[in-house]
Amino acid sequence: MTRRELLAALAAAPLVNAKEAPAPPVSIARCKTYNEDLPEVLGKMFDQLGGLSRVVRNKTVTVKLNLTGSPALKFQGRALGVTHYSHPKMVGAVAYLLDQAGARRIRFVESAWGTGGPLEEYMLDSGWNVRQLKGAAKNVDFENTNALGLGKKYSRLKVDGGTVFPAFDLNHAYEDTDVFMSMAKLKDHATCGVTLSMKNIFGITPASIYGDDAGEKGPNETPTKGRVSVCHLGKRNPAASAPKELDPASSRDPGYRMPRIVTELVAARPIDIALIDGIETTDVNDFLYLTSNDIEKIEVFKGANASVFGSNGKYGAIAFYLKDVDLKNNHTIFSVAHVIPLGYQKPAQFYVPKYEVDSVLNSAKPDLRTTIYWNPKLVADSNGNVHVKFYTADNANDYLVVFEGLTNSGEICRYVGLLKRKDK
Repeated sequence: MTRRELLAALAAAPLVNAKEAPAPPVSIARCKTYNEDLPEVLGKMFDQLGGLSRVVRNKTVTVKLNLTGSPALKFQGRALGVTHYSHPKMVGAVAYLLDQAGARRIRFVESAWGTGGPLEEYMLDSGWNVRQLKGAAKNVDFENTNALGLGKKYSRLKVDGGTVFPAFDLNHAYEDTDVFMSMAKLKDHATCGVTLSMKNIFGITPASIYGDDAGEKGPNETPTKGRVSVCHLGKRNPAASAPKELDPASSRDPGYRMPRIVTELVAARPIDIALIDGIETTDVNDFLYLTSNDIEKIEVFKGANASVFGSNGKYGAIAFYLKDVDLKNNHTIFSVAHVIPLGYQKPAQFYVPKYEVDSVLNSAKPDLRTTIYWNPKLVADSNGNVHVKFYTADNANDYLVVFEGLTNSGEICRYVGLLKRKDK
C-alpha cells in the first residue's frame, strides 16, 4: 500500500469512525502570476462553491497558514511564497474576501518554526508587509500557535479511534473558532506524499509540547526546535501534561507514523475550508528521465508569445508536452551519476568572550564553554610555528588540541594532542 492509499484509507472511516460524508464541492482556477487580481479570481471560485458569506458571516474564522521551516531556508534562492510558504498576496486576498463576506473576526495562525514569539515578527522576518496585511480587512489578528500564545490554557482535542495519539493538546485558537481554514501549498511531502490541505495541519501541534526540546513534565514556552523526535521518529513522548502514545511498541518509521498523525490531527480539528495554493516546479531532474518516445511535442515561446508565463517568460520559454508517462519510475538512465558538489563555505566568526571589557570580565555568569578556540585561517611562519592565544573556560580541565591543514606542497596533515592546564 502506498502512502497516498494509506491516507485515503485512514481518512475514510476505520481510523476515526467518521460517518460517510458527501463529496465536497471543488473549484480550480489558474493564475499566471501573483500580480493578477487575486480577490476577483478567488471570489469567483468561492461563488462557484455556493458563496463564502453563507459559511463565515458573523463568525470567527481561523486560517492556518503554511510557513514551513525557518525564513532563512530559501529553496534555490527563490522567494518563499512561490515554493513552500503561503504567498503574502494570497493571504491578503483571503483576508479581504473574508471581510467582504461578513466575517466577524479573522485570525491567521501558524506554529512558527523555532520560536514562541509573536507571529508578526516571524512574518516580518519572512519579508511580509504585516501592516498592509492588517489593512486588508477589519478585525485581523495573528497568533503563533507553537506555544501557549495568547490563551490561558491549552485545548485538548480528542481523536476518536486514533492509533498513535488519543488526543492532542493544542493552542486555544484551534478550538476558539467557528470556521477553520487550511491554507496550504501544493507540496509533495517526504513522508506523506501529496495530501492537498491535510499535511498543513501537522503544523497545529505546538513545539512547546511536541517539540524536540519540549519540557519533560510540562510545556516549554520558549521552544527552539522542530518536532522530529516526538512525532516523526517517536524517540520520546510529548510533555507529560499531554496524552502519551497509545502503543509505544508500534513502528518508529516516519512513513508509518506521519500519515497516521496527520490523519488524527484532521480528525481532531476538522477542516471547514481547504484553500490550496500551487507552487513553481523546480525539479529539473525530471527531464533527465525523458526519452524522445515520452514527448508528444515541443513548443518554443519568444517575445510577446512568452508573456503567457508572466515574469518567468521574459527570456522566452520552452514547453514540453508529454505523453502519459511516469517520469520517476519508468526509465533508468545508465552511465549517469548525480553529484551535488558542496562548494566553498565562508568561515563563520567563532565566538569568544571579550574579557577585555570590564562588564564581561566581572560578570557573575560562569564561562562553561566546551569548544575554546577555532580558527580556519592559521598560517605557519617560515620555521613552521603558529602562535595562538585564547581565554580558557572556568572549568579546570585539560584541552584536546586538533590541528588539521595542508602543507605548501598540498599534503593533508593532522595532529591530535593534549594541552595540560595549569591554573595559577
